Amino acid sequence: MTASVRAVALLALAVPIAALAQGGSTDAAPAGANPMASWDPRRPTATQEKASRHEVEAVLKKMEQANKKGDLDAATSIIDFPVLMLTDNKAGNAVGGPWSEEEWRKRMAPMFAHPMASMTMKHATKIAVLTPALASVTDDWTVTAGKTTKGGRSAMLLVKKDGAWKVKSMVEGGWGDMKPPEGAAAQQEEGGATK
Repeated sequence: MTASVRAVALLALAVPIAALAQGGSTDAAPAGANPMASWDPRRPTATQEKASRHEVEAVLKKMEQANKKGDLDAATSIIDFPVLMLTDNKAGNAVGGPWSEEEWRKRMAPMFAHPMASMTMKHATKIAVLTPALASVTDDWTVTAGKTTKGGRSAMLLVKKDGAWKVKSMVEGGWGDMKPPEGAAAQQEEGGATK
């Protein structure tokens, strides 16, 4: 595990603690007290989980329809920027980082220029509703174009803001050796942000 990948893993643990330190709870802990004492992890109720699952499924369907139609604007509308984009390269190293909307559009435009309308996709999707505002999705997928079938696994994190679910991160292997289009970031740092 590279230092950058470890840093990302530690960041995932640090975020809830940082939120507490910045007023994530109305119960201020006295100096020297346990900062975790007022932490109240939220779990969705059964009703919230069911509703959230349907809402997340609608976002996934919208993304697939945008891919099939080659509609970059529709896909962009369901992303919360900056979005964390992660993949790996042939050397077996994780690469990626946060992309702005401009970066995402530049890098994804070539994909959307070749709509997937003629392709058949099958999904085995698992949605985990973590809280009423946080969800993760993993997808074991296959795509068939003519006589060629490829398969893989991808993952997303979604966040709910102002009543709407949006994609906050996308993770899928195999893209790390592709040259970015002109005008996009020229290099990616292994396990870290784009340069």
